[in-house]
Amino acid sequence: MEGNVEYIDVDLPAARLDEWRQTLLGRWAKSATGFLTAIDPTTKRKDGKPSYVWVTTDEREKGDGSEKPFPTWAYLAQVFGLFNRHEVCGIQKSRQVFMTTATMAYAFHLAAFNRNQKVQISKATQEEAETLLYEKIRVPFSRMPPWLQEALEISDKPAKRISFRSTATPKLHSSRSVIEAVAQNAAASSLRGGTTSLLIIDEAALQDNLSAMLRAAAPMAARIICLTSADGAEAGGEAFVNFFECSPEAMKRLKPLPLLLDDLDKLHEYGVSSENWMRDESVVSQAIELL
Repeated sequence: MEGNVEYIDVDLPAARLDEWRQTLLGRWAKSATGFLTAIDPTTKRKDGKPSYVWVTTDEREKGDGSEKPFPTWAYLAQVFGLFNRHEVCGIQKSRQVFMTTATMAYAFHLAAFNRNQKVQISKATQEEAETLLYEKIRVPFSRMPPWLQEALEISDKPAKRISFRSTATPKLHSSRSVIEAVAQNAAASSLRGGTTSLLIIDEAALQDNLSAMLRAAAPMAARIICLTSADGAEAGGEAFVNFFECSPEAMKRLKPLPLLLDDLDKLHEYGVSSENWMRDESVVSQAIELL
């Protein structure tokens, strides 16, 4: 694991420190954005950097410069709000817009702060799904302040599953939730056999079983988030287009009604503030509600 950050507690009596941390957990439980962008006021990093709660890896950089705090870009909070309000979301995205990383962090918050959640992460292969789970959840978790890792304790094994411990002491948080990494064929099969709190389908256009997965998930998954950066030429891309870009008449027959997000530069046309969304002044995404 990559978590080699050293922390020290601020100088407060243990009882006061514990009370403060319980308050923080209660506050962070209410908002994924609030949790992921938070700075822990109860610890200090020995390297002098702020004690960011969720530190990601920028794959375009190497060394210490690759570690980045979860960004405060306003559009991410807007997207999380759409995730909360819509049972089915499809996201057509360009690359390097942080959407997969943000969606995985959102899944962690859901599972960590809500009891008995079952989250499934689908990729084309099992190895790809487990790598995504490791890089986007296990590594950021390993960088959190030690007290927070203890409070939100997760299992180390197996590689395909993160279980939130049910053995934590009463003063700490324990959700008993699970996040599973599954290959596309396993996802389709498991969805037929039980309910899922959240299904995340990453690089959906590259998953040939996407159509079967969506059919299985519709009655069994409380929420579905479907991400893709491909153009629809693949079998999965065609299934994505057929599901999310059908005619208005067909859309009205879908239950629940899907939400399609693609190219967020015109979000203001749908009543959402457009200030401070852009990353490096480039178009990041645009929410289009097909109502």
